[in-house]
Amino acid sequence: EEIHTTTRIFKFRPGSMDFLNNIIESGDSRVAEWFLVKSPIPVICVMILYIIFVIVAPRVMENRKPFDLKFVLMVYNAFQIYLSAWMAYETFMSAWLSNYDLRCQPVDTSTSPLAMRMARACWWFYFSKYIDLLDTVCVLFILVYIIF
Repeated sequence: EEIHTTTRIFKFRPGSMDFLNNIIESGDSRVAEWFLVKSPIPVICVMILYIIFVIVAPRVMENRKPFDLKFVLMVYNAFQIYLSAWMAYETFMSAWLSNYDLRCQPVDTSTSPLAMRMARACWWFYFSKYIDLLDTVCVLFILVYIIF
């Protein structure tokens, strides 16, 4: 089976670029240019970096004194509470004003203000998962000496 060079850096087997292009093309065009939405590549990169960090950080912190991050964690937790409350409010208000019901219904893919409001609330939920990764960073910098 022949390998085609599709970029200067990566080599892909035939069909793999079709799969990636299909993912990108099947996305919601209203939000395609939003941060971390257009391609799955940034998500994959963040997850790989996260896994590397989780493996390497305990070894780096093994013989070090833990950081005092109490204030940072208080600010972080207050921000998380505010963000979660705001996302819940936005989701509820978008659903309420759009007359959503509890049964299955099609997604409103229009560019109406309410549809875009719901899309923004969903994006913030998606982005909050990246922010949640910071929990592990803080825990590793504080508690790693207890675990190992």
